[in-house]
This record gives sequence, structure tokens and C-alpha cells, in this order.
Amino acid sequence: YRPVRITQKIDATRSTSTTISYAADFTPSTTTEDADGLAVKTVTTFDSEGRLVTSKRDGVALVTNAYDKRGNVTRTNANLLGADEVMTYDADGRETARGVAMAGGAMVTCRRYNAMGDVVRVWGPAKTSGVSICPVEAAPVAITDTAYDDHHRASRVTRYLAAAEGGNRVTDTVYNADDSVKSVRRAVGTGQEQAYASYTYNANGTVALITDAKGNTTVNLYDGHDRLYRTHYPLEGQPGMGDANNYEQYTWDANGNLVALRKRNGQTVTQGFDALDRLATRTFAGGAGNVQYGYDLRGLKTASQYSDGSHTVTNSYDGLGQLTQTSAAGRTLRYTRDAAGNVTDIAWPDGFHVATTYDSYRRPVQLLENGTASLAKYSYDTLNRRTQVELGNGTRTELAYDAQGGLSTLNHRFTSSTEDWLASLTRNQLGEIRQASVTNSRYAWTPAAASTAYAANALNQYTAAAGKGVMHDANGNLTGDGVWTYGYDLDNRLKTASGAGTNATLAYDPEGRLVRTTVNGVDTTLLYDGQNLAAEYDGAGTLTRRYVFGPGLDAPLVQYEGAGTNARSWVYANQQGSVVALANGNGVTTGGQGYGPFGET
Repeated sequence: YRPVRITQKIDATRSTSTTISYAADFTPSTTTEDADGLAVKTVTTFDSEGRLVTSKRDGVALVTNAYDKRGNVTRTNANLLGADEVMTYDADGRETARGVAMAGGAMVTCRRYNAMGDVVRVWGPAKTSGVSICPVEAAPVAITDTAYDDHHRASRVTRYLAAAEGGNRVTDTVYNADDSVKSVRRAVGTGQEQAYASYTYNANGTVALITDAKGNTTVNLYDGHDRLYRTHYPLEGQPGMGDANNYEQYTWDANGNLVALRKRNGQTVTQGFDALDRLATRTFAGGAGNVQYGYDLRGLKTASQYSDGSHTVTNSYDGLGQLTQTSAAGRTLRYTRDAAGNVTDIAWPDGFHVATTYDSYRRPVQLLENGTASLAKYSYDTLNRRTQVELGNGTRTELAYDAQGGLSTLNHRFTSSTEDWLASLTRNQLGEIRQASVTNSRYAWTPAAASTAYAANALNQYTAAAGKGVMHDANGNLTGDGVWTYGYDLDNRLKTASGAGTNATLAYDPEGRLVRTTVNGVDTTLLYDGQNLAAEYDGAGTLTRRYVFGPGLDAPLVQYEGAGTNARSWVYANQQGSVVALANGNGVTTGGQGYGPFGET
């Protein structure tokens, strides 16, 4: 028997129906999901061996695979690159090369095996003349060698690096007879060699002790079901011992859900779960900040709210389980999607919206303000790497990559070339940036001609910096540095900050996102699109600032002042995502910022 229709309840009045048809060889050929008037058809084809060859969703290609006689995948576009990935195998069916065609050649990674089939070397990625042509096994190509003990356990990993840049990075792993890791040593063969971590186990195989490179030991205790019961943190001045008074304690229910967490400061967070093991409540000492969660029958979160009613976040989904709107404090963001599930439009509470178009590889191509005015247009290479962004104020961002695939050039070109931010990145054999050069001095960071001394304790917390005491609370949060003082809640979120004439109070929504700040008496409320900040409102509820994010993680694109669209600033970031400049609608910079190696400004 084969299922031909599956019906799943969404709520009391809605359901989704999945209809399946089969080919003559009994493999699924068409699957149609239908709910809320959405009928999404997925068509699949298989070869004579029952292997997936193609999959399309409403005509949009999802997967195309090719196989050799052994059944190995030799070509696929499953990773949605701008070109197919091509795999090469040896006579034993082991993958020896994986490449993607690109302009002027291919980006290829290769691997080699020993007689037992263990991978002993991986090198690449690097640009070569063809998808099955391996790169040269020498710098600047990244090379990693792995040696094995008699039980085929990886005992040494060597990552190649020139002597002038510190030499090879060697890590050794020592095992117990039961294959558990006994210790890990780093920087082997150098003056910095250390026992990075050592482990001691209970008879049941659970980790009892973890000792760091300075001899500080963390102690774990377990209940009768081998579930972590307590974690005792290192005892200051007593290497090898845990602190009996500095611990977290865990309580579990019969299904293995964490129902109580006793924090290091002695306070407890209690969690409740429903009959389907979904988190339903979180309760804090004193009752402040207690949270309740709601779900639909599919397990999708529909609501999170504080028990006192002070803040509620609600989510709505279509029949396919895709988010259609999210609301907080009476403000709603709405989402429109295409057949492939891509978000094609986001609408703010006041009707402002941003449309996004996609190419056949489902990559964002253009963002349009209110569906018409271009905010950004993106270009990619066949490796899905961004190569250029044309911004709506006439500026552009250019990106180039080295032969190993690392970002080597990042240029922000403004209306006036004297304002351009042009960066060149030089990497070592491991792909780490060893030099970053910015040509324009207005974006330079000038270090202070001084050195800073630090002291740390057994918990790896700084206790002094530049001659000033650094303090922490019982949960390990920084509470003071001699200038500022800080306070936190039980989730270790910053709640108060005061210093240098500033007093700030912070509040969070039931999802844990910063939702309100009060700085010297001035209130600001925040609205989110997922984890991206969408808007700011003043204490009277007036929209004061709006944000549009580009594709990728934490990628602000445009900042609007007020409810209109005239006062706009485009946002420009460096290779680490830190904002280095803003530019107005005419492409003229309105500020520049440089950073030190640790984010100093």
C-alpha cells in the first residue's frame, strides 16, 4: 500500500492536504500540497535504480542529479550554486575531487586516502583549469593532513602554514581504550604547545572533569539517567578542583525536558512543557518576566507573551507553514512569498513595503522601495559569491576574490572618489586575513601609543584592565569596569547601564529581543523582522526610524529617518560586517568610521 493523500490539521477550521501520485515503477512522481487555496506541485523523476534525478516545485528546479555506474552522484545543483558541482571518484568509489566551473576555470577541492580508506589529505579549494583538476599541493593552497592511530582514529591534524607566519599548526588528540577523547594538544612542536583540554570520564562514559590549559577544572555531576545534574565551575587558586559554591543545577522531567535551571547566583528559572514536549512556560524568581508560548497543531509557534500581558508577539502562517505576518505591540509586519517560498515583499505597519526579486537560483537580485524605486541590485558569480551591488543612490560596492576563494578586495565607491572606501585583504595559507589595507585615511583607525595590561582569573574573566578593576556578578556577567556599571536579568541579558553621565534601562520581548530602551529618560521602542531591526518608535508611538536589510546575516542596507522616504542613508560595511560609512540619497558620505583589530573605534 502507498499513501495517495495525507491530511494534516492546522487548527479547528483549517487543514492541509498532500496528494501523491506514482510512476509505473512506484516512485513518487507528483506531490501536491494544498491549503488555504495554495496548491504547490512538486514533480520528481527517478532513474531505473530509484535514484532522484530531478525535482521541481511549481516549475522551479530544486535538484538535478547525475550518477555513475556505482551510484555515486557525479553532478548536482542541489546546493543552488550558479553552476553544477562535479564530483570525481577513484576506483574504490571514494570522492577525490569536487569542483564548480567558474570564469576561467573551476574552484576545486581534492582529497587523498590511505589503504584503509581514511582521508589523509584535503587540499583546496583553489582555482584550477577544470572541475576534476586538482590544485597544486603547495602554498597558497590550503592543505590539511590527518594521521591516524592503529584504530583509525584521527590522532594528528596538521594545517600547513609558512614558517614566517608561525609554521604548521598541529593538533594531537589522545584517546582512551573506548575511543573517548582523553586530551587535545594544540600548537604541537612549538614553544606554545599546550594541553588545550583534558577529559576524565565516569564509568558510564559521561564527561566528569574538563581541565583547561591552565589546569582549571570544570566538574560535571549526573543523575541516575546520565543526565547532567550539576556543573561546578573552576575553583580560583586550586587547579584541578571545582568550586562547591559556584555551580549550575539542572532538573529534568520524565521525557528529558529541562524543567528547572538553578543559576550560579542561586536563583532558578522554571520551564513548563505541553503534552507534545513543546516549551509552554518560563517562570522566573519573583514572577517578573514570566513567559507563555502557544503553538498550532503543526508545532509552529503562534504566540509568545509575558504573563502580565505587558508584551505579546503573535505569528501567522499559510497552509504550507510559511510565516505570513508577525505582530508585536499592535504593529504588524506582513510577508508575501513566491512559489519557491522566497519572501518577495515585506510590508511595514504603515503600508511602506520592500519588494525583492530573485533569479533562477533563488538568489536575491533587486530590492525595490514600495515596489518601484531600486534600493540595491546584486550580481553574483557561479560560486554564488556577490561580485557587485549597485545601490539606489548611485554608489556601488565591488567585491573580488583570490584564487582560493577568499575575499581579497572590497570597494565602496561613492559619488566623490575622494570618499571611496577601498580595501585590500591579504590572507595566509589557512585563509586567515593577515593584512587589511584601506587606502582612504578618513576611515583609518589610529591606535594609541600605549600598552594595556590585563589580569584574568580561573574562570577566564578579566579581573583588571589598564590598572582598573573589572567586576563580574555570580553568573559571570561583566558588572563594572571602573567607568560603567551594568545589571543583568536571569537570562544574562543587559538590563541597566550607567556611567559617564548616562543612565540606560533596557527591556526585552518574550522572544528575547531588545524591545525598549530608556536613555536618560528618553524612551525608544523597537520592532523586528525576525532578528533584524525593522523600526524605531518614540515614547509617543511615532515612527522615528526605519531599517531595510539586504540578503545575508545582519546586513543593514538602508536607514530611513521618520515615516517618509526622503531622508535615507545607505549603509556600508567592512569585511567583518562593521559599518564604516553612511551615504545620503546623492551618494555623499555623512560619516566614516575605522576599527581596530578587536573592534576598537
